[in-house]
Amino acid sequence: DLFERLPKELINKKVLESLGKSGSLDQCIDGLSVAQKRGQFMQDIDFLINFYGNKEGDMLFDLGATMPQRPLVQINEQDILHWEREILGMYLTVHPLQSWKNLLEAIGTPKVSDLKSLRDETRVQLIGMANAVRKQISKKSGQAWARLKLEDLSGCIETVIFPRTYAASSPEALRQGAVVFLSGRLSRGAPNDDPANSVGAPEELLVEEIL
Repeated sequence: DLFERLPKELINKKVLESLGKSGSLDQCIDGLSVAQKRGQFMQDIDFLINFYGNKEGDMLFDLGATMPQRPLVQINEQDILHWEREILGMYLTVHPLQSWKNLLEAIGTPKVSDLKSLRDETRVQLIGMANAVRKQISKKSGQAWARLKLEDLSGCIETVIFPRTYAASSPEALRQGAVVFLSGRLSRGAPNDDPANSVGAPEELLVEEIL
């Protein structure tokens, strides 16, 4: 019983949102699916806070027993994965690229984990999901470029997208969560804040083309 065990001062909207989004309360909530459970809980947070704050005595954490009938809420898989990544920094339910696994294996491009065995300056092509896209402005030229973390089922690598490539890329390709095909060369140089002055941080991919 969550509300019975925790002091009232520790129960607030932020705490409950974190517990709900991360799936920590899935086993405590009735529902046909993870999506239903988490969607319903997120909808009911304000009611729970008000109910618990005004109720004297015990409150069992049983939404069906303590709350009036309300319509079922269904969130999608993207919402679930976004929440898990937001709260936990990782995916628990399923990795977004899992549905791409067979295709990626058929294409046969290297995995991120394979890069450790490759030499500096090796040209490679990688397919993965764009995470943590950060637009930058070159101090020397004033041109826009970007850093992008590329993630696949084996790991994650930092990439540098130079101004010419950045300018030629569509916004959709640089969107958080987009699956992208990058072509470039591996670099293990010293990190630097400007691509004009550096070949990149240790084990980075210097992107020459986004396919």
